[in-house]
Order: sequence, then C-alpha cells, then structure tokens
Amino acid sequence: MKGKTRRLSIRMKILLPAGTLIMLVCMGLGLVARQTIHEGMVQMGIEEAQIVAEIAVDMVDGDSLEQLEPGCEDTEEYQKILTKLRVVQEKYNIAYLYTLYRDGQQIYYGVDTDKSDLQAYVGKKFEYTYEMLEDSFAGQDFVQDYIDNSGYGHVISVYKPIHNSNGQVVAVLGCDYDATSVVERMNFLTR
Repeated sequence: MKGKTRRLSIRMKILLPAGTLIMLVCMGLGLVARQTIHEGMVQMGIEEAQIVAEIAVDMVDGDSLEQLEPGCEDTEEYQKILTKLRVVQEKYNIAYLYTLYRDGQQIYYGVDTDKSDLQAYVGKKFEYTYEMLEDSFAGQDFVQDYIDNSGYGHVISVYKPIHNSNGQVVAVLGCDYDATSVVERMNFLTR
C-alpha cells in the first residue's frame, strides 16, 4: 500500500508542475495570438481608411471647392461636390465625410455629407484646434493609427489635403471610416 501511495504522489508531483507549465504556455501563446490578430486587423482597417479617403479626395475638384463661401449650399458647384462625396460615402462605408478650410488659425467646415439635422454648413467652426491639422494643411496626410470608439462609433479618421490646379492646398478632406466591420471580425477571430 505504501508503494502505491508513493507512485501516485510522485506522479502528482511531476504532473502538477508540468500541467501548470503547459497551461501557462498555452495562455501565453493565446495572448500573443490575440495581440497579433488585433494589431493586424487594426492595420487592415487603417489601410482601408486610407484607400477610401484617397478615392474621396480624387472626387473633389480643388478649384471648385476653393470658390465656396458661407451660404452657398444651394449653388450648383456645392451640390455637385456634395453629391460626389455622398456617393463615395455610401459606396465605401464611411461614417462621416467632410471638407475643411482655414482662415488663419481657425478651421471651418466646407462640404459636409451628413444627411441629418447636424449637417455642418459652409463656414461653421470646426470643433478641433488648428494644431491638430496643421500638417494636413501643409500638404501631409494624417492617419489615426487606432480605432476610436467614441460617441461617433468605431471610426478611423484620415485627413488628406485637397489641392487646386496650381498644387496649393485649399482644403483638407476629413474621412471617418466606419470600422465596425473590422471590430466585428477582430472579435470573431479572438473568440
């Protein structure tokens, strides 16, 4: 009887640490895999956001946009730009799409594709500071490197400069890409 107890005790002494070690290794591998999936999916969402923002910028005529002034919402030029941007917004899963222009250090909305009562009219002040978009008005793209889960849903924001025919930056396109599908795929793969 003593022999059986010893073998069971020795077996348990070996199996318990080995089992614990295997469980910890599996948990570690699971966490690494989850993090890798998360980073890959976010990167994929960022690339999608950049592509759709580029498509939207190509649809905007910088010379026409430069001519817009507050109160011009009923003009043919405004409506033409608005229609093109709304087509891109609906086709490419964009939550919010709008143009911005500046007057010194103040930023204002240009064309906003929002169909609700919250649509910004030309000349309405933009809620963020000039410093945030200074590089975009200097000709550089700004791409948010994470999925923002604020009150606007899961979005990835991209700001791209809009040039006129002389190559001058006349406005910035704001594209808030709807990343809900990316988050859903990420959650599915994580499970």
